Amino acid sequence: MPELEEGRDYIIDTNGLLVLTAAYLLRRGYCCGNGCRNCPYDKVSGKPKRFNRMQSGYQGTGDEQKQQTDSQGGDVE
Repeated sequence: MPELEEGRDYIIDTNGLLVLTAAYLLRRGYCCGNGCRNCPYDKVSGKPKRFNRMQSGYQGTGDEQKQQTDSQGGDVE
C-alpha cells in the first residue's frame, strides 16, 4: 500500500491525533469496525453511506463546473 499523504489521507487534529479521512477509508474498501471518526460506512450494513463530497475530502476534477454550465445552456470555453 502506498504511503499516506497528509491532507488527502489523514489530518492531525488539535489534540495531535492522526485522523483518517473518509476519502482514504473509502479507497481502503471496508469498515474496520473501530469507530473511525470519519467512517464512510454504515455500521449495520457495512456499505458506504451517502454523504456530501466536501465531507470526504473530494477534490474534484474541475469538470463538474463545466458539466453544470453545459447542462444549463451557458457558454463553455
